[in-house]
Amino acid sequence: MTVKFTIEPADMRAFSAYNRKHGSNMKRARWIVVVFASALGLNHALAKYDGFWDRLSAFCCFLIVYWAITSILFKLFLQVVVWRSYTKREYPAVICEHTITLTEEALTEVTPVNETRHLWSGIRKVIDAEDHIYLFIAANAAHVIPKRAFLDRESERTFIQQAQGYFAQAHQGV
Repeated sequence: MTVKFTIEPADMRAFSAYNRKHGSNMKRARWIVVVFASALGLNHALAKYDGFWDRLSAFCCFLIVYWAITSILFKLFLQVVVWRSYTKREYPAVICEHTITLTEEALTEVTPVNETRHLWSGIRKVIDAEDHIYLFIAANAAHVIPKRAFLDRESERTFIQQAQGYFAQAHQGV
């Protein structure tokens, strides 16, 4: 089965958002934010208050404030970086027309500047998200297929089932 589509910056931002929510690196980053906020809150609570209950309540308040500030700054920073980074000039091999063909042996992608072939045993995950299909080739890298590329829901469903079937067959017994 073959599908032809054009990747837009919005598709890459959607992939980044998906990966931020579900990727293991971002889960670690969220824990780092919690630990950082906890350390700051504990530092302030121990430095400025004497009694146990005063320190405990101050720590809880500082933790909430620092966690909120750090989370907001972290999200804003990521939004700016992601928004500015996906341009045709920066990623000419990504922000362009793609043709993806699924065969029993491999997934093949052709763009105006490259051609890649990934055996199904090298595909890590097949994800059917809300507006995109993600065929992960590494922890943070995937072929992004917008669902708007399909003529109808039936062809979309057929593509997903075929990809999931080839993936399952290649990973059987692994």
